[in-house]
Amino acid sequence: MHLSNDAIDFLVDVITGDGKSTAYRSGPKLVDFFNMHGEVDLYGQGFPSRHVYVREKLRSMQGEERLKGVIETAFDVSPENEDEERAAEDLAFQFSRIFARDGNKLKKCFHQGFYEGNSYHP
Repeated sequence: MHLSNDAIDFLVDVITGDGKSTAYRSGPKLVDFFNMHGEVDLYGQGFPSRHVYVREKLRSMQGEERLKGVIETAFDVSPENEDEERAAEDLAFQFSRIFARDGNKLKKCFHQGFYEGNSYHP
């Protein structure tokens, strides 16, 4: 799977929380996020800015299967009320429109999975 620059830019805001539509993740939380997906980074002195770190990670995962897990985790939110749920669905819809240009789409379901082209991958 490959992501366009627009898709990467959108995901950077979602993952960092800088887009104000998801929870803010500090540098150590970003390291934890990517370490859940096979990275072995440590947070410390010399750590790049948060958005640079996330952008570099997404670009380094281009073409790798684990990028799918990163996307699923980025949109895996546990809303506390109906307004938050609608906001999360709207955010996923906005990303899906960009993601579709890359030949993919997101689908809301109650278990993990996504569509790549017309094929569903649980």
